[in-house]
Amino acid sequence: MQMNLLAAKGLALASMAALLAALPNPAFAGEKRPPPPPLRPPPRPRENSEKPPPKLTLEERAKMRAQIKERLNKQVSDLQKKKASSTLNDEERQRLERLEVLAGRFRNQASNPAVAGALRPAPNKPPQNNSAAAKPKTK
Repeated sequence: MQMNLLAAKGLALASMAALLAALPNPAFAGEKRPPPPPLRPPPRPRENSEKPPPKLTLEERAKMRAQIKERLNKQVSDLQKKKASSTLNDEERQRLERLEVLAGRFRNQASNPAVAGALRPAPNKPPQNNSAAAKPKTK
Protein backbone atom coordinates (compact mmCIF):
# COMPACT_ATOMS: atom_id res chain seq x y z
CA MET A 1 0.00 0.00 0.00
CA GLN A 2 2.88 2.26 0.84
CA MET A 3 4.28 1.64 -2.62
CA ASN A 4 1.06 2.57 -4.38
CA LEU A 5 0.85 5.81 -2.38
CA LEU A 6 4.42 6.76 -3.33
CA ALA A 7 3.78 5.88 -6.96
CA ALA A 8 0.60 7.95 -6.97
CA LYS A 9 2.45 10.96 -5.47
CA GLY A 10 5.23 10.61 -8.03
CA LEU A 11 2.74 10.37 -10.86
CA ALA A 12 0.88 13.47 -9.58
CA LEU A 13 4.11 15.46 -9.27
CA ALA A 14 5.26 14.43 -12.75
CA SER A 15 1.94 15.38 -14.32
CA MET A 16 1.93 18.76 -12.48
CA ALA A 17 5.45 19.47 -13.72
CA ALA A 18 4.44 18.63 -17.28
CA LEU A 19 1.40 20.92 -17.07
CA LEU A 20 3.38 23.80 -15.58
CA ALA A 21 6.08 23.45 -18.25
CA ALA A 22 3.43 23.63 -20.98
CA LEU A 23 1.96 26.91 -19.71
CA PRO A 24 2.83 30.05 -21.70
CA ASN A 25 3.85 31.97 -18.57
CA PRO A 26 7.69 32.02 -18.48
CA ALA A 27 7.73 31.97 -14.67
CA PHE A 28 6.50 28.38 -14.76
CA ALA A 29 8.05 27.22 -18.01
CA GLY A 30 11.58 27.22 -16.68
CA GLU A 31 12.83 29.30 -19.60
CA LYS A 32 12.62 32.95 -20.54
CA ARG A 33 11.02 33.72 -23.86
CA PRO A 34 11.97 36.77 -25.90
CA PRO A 35 9.43 39.60 -25.92
CA PRO A 36 7.00 39.62 -28.84
CA PRO A 37 8.00 41.72 -31.86
CA PRO A 38 6.56 45.25 -32.00
CA LEU A 39 3.24 45.62 -33.78
CA ARG A 40 4.52 48.30 -36.15
CA PRO A 41 7.97 49.66 -36.94
CA PRO A 42 9.10 52.82 -35.16
CA PRO A 43 8.28 56.05 -36.99
CA ARG A 44 10.87 57.44 -39.34
CA PRO A 45 12.07 61.00 -38.81
CA ARG A 46 10.28 63.50 -40.99
CA GLU A 47 12.14 65.12 -43.82
CA ASN A 48 11.33 68.69 -42.83
CA SER A 49 12.21 68.14 -39.14
CA GLU A 50 15.89 68.08 -39.99
CA LYS A 51 16.11 71.78 -40.81
CA PRO A 52 14.88 74.50 -38.44
CA PRO A 53 12.40 77.10 -39.68
CA PRO A 54 14.03 80.03 -41.45
CA LYS A 55 14.98 83.01 -39.34
CA LEU A 56 13.29 86.18 -40.51
CA THR A 57 14.81 89.61 -40.35
CA LEU A 58 12.78 92.44 -38.82
CA GLU A 59 11.91 93.76 -42.29
CA GLU A 60 10.77 90.31 -43.51
CA ARG A 61 8.73 89.83 -40.36
CA ALA A 62 7.06 93.23 -40.78
CA LYS A 63 6.29 92.43 -44.44
CA MET A 64 4.81 89.04 -43.51
CA ARG A 65 2.78 90.65 -40.72
CA ALA A 66 1.41 93.26 -43.15
CA GLN A 67 0.38 90.53 -45.60
CA ILE A 68 -1.41 88.57 -42.87
CA LYS A 69 -3.12 91.71 -41.60
CA GLU A 70 -4.25 92.58 -45.14
CA ARG A 71 -5.74 89.11 -45.70
CA LEU A 72 -7.41 89.23 -42.30
CA ASN A 73 -8.98 92.62 -42.97
CA LYS A 74 -10.22 91.44 -46.39
CA GLN A 75 -11.86 88.35 -44.89
CA VAL A 76 -13.48 90.41 -42.12
CA SER A 77 -14.82 92.99 -44.59
CA ASP A 78 -16.23 90.24 -46.87
CA LEU A 79 -18.01 88.60 -43.94
CA GLN A 80 -19.31 91.96 -42.68
CA LYS A 81 -20.79 92.64 -46.14
CA LYS A 82 -22.54 89.27 -46.00
CA LYS A 83 -23.79 90.10 -42.52
CA ALA A 84 -25.19 93.43 -43.73
CA SER A 85 -27.03 91.68 -46.57
CA SER A 86 -28.35 89.01 -44.13
CA THR A 87 -26.81 86.10 -46.06
CA LEU A 88 -24.50 85.00 -43.24
CA ASN A 89 -24.94 81.41 -42.00
CA ASP A 90 -24.00 80.16 -38.52
CA GLU A 91 -20.56 78.91 -39.55
CA GLU A 92 -19.68 82.23 -41.20
CA ARG A 93 -21.06 84.15 -38.21
CA GLN A 94 -18.73 82.25 -35.87
CA ARG A 95 -15.83 82.80 -38.25
CA LEU A 96 -16.57 86.54 -38.36
CA GLU A 97 -16.58 86.73 -34.56
CA ARG A 98 -13.26 84.90 -34.32
CA LEU A 99 -11.64 86.98 -37.06
CA GLU A 100 -12.82 90.21 -35.40
CA VAL A 101 -11.16 89.11 -32.15
CA LEU A 102 -7.98 88.34 -34.07
CA ALA A 103 -8.10 91.69 -35.87
CA GLY A 104 -8.51 93.41 -32.51
CA ARG A 105 -5.37 91.66 -31.27
CA PHE A 106 -3.50 92.87 -34.34
CA ARG A 107 -4.64 96.45 -33.68
CA ASN A 108 -3.64 96.26 -30.00
CA GLN A 109 -0.27 94.80 -30.88
CA ALA A 110 0.44 97.52 -33.42
CA SER A 111 -0.47 100.30 -30.98
CA ASN A 112 1.29 98.86 -27.92
CA PRO A 113 4.00 96.30 -28.72
CA ALA A 114 5.19 96.04 -25.09
CA VAL A 115 1.82 94.67 -24.02
CA ALA A 116 1.88 92.10 -26.79
CA GLY A 117 5.26 90.80 -25.64
CA ALA A 118 7.22 91.97 -28.68
CA LEU A 119 9.43 94.31 -26.66
CA ARG A 120 9.74 93.63 -22.96
CA PRO A 121 11.58 96.10 -20.77
CA ALA A 122 14.61 94.77 -18.97
CA PRO A 123 13.77 94.05 -15.33
CA ASN A 124 15.61 96.22 -12.80
CA LYS A 125 14.87 93.91 -9.89
CA PRO A 126 13.62 90.36 -9.55
CA PRO A 127 9.84 89.98 -9.76
CA GLN A 128 7.91 89.69 -6.55
CA ASN A 129 6.15 86.41 -5.97
CA ASN A 130 2.60 87.32 -4.93
CA SER A 131 1.14 83.86 -5.40
CA ALA A 132 -0.81 82.13 -2.67
CA ALA A 133 1.82 79.40 -2.52
CA ALA A 134 4.51 81.90 -1.47
CA LYS A 135 2.48 83.26 1.46
CA PRO A 136 2.60 81.30 4.72
CA LYS A 137 -0.73 79.87 5.76
CA THR A 138 -2.06 81.16 9.06
CA LYS A 139 -5.00 79.80 10.99
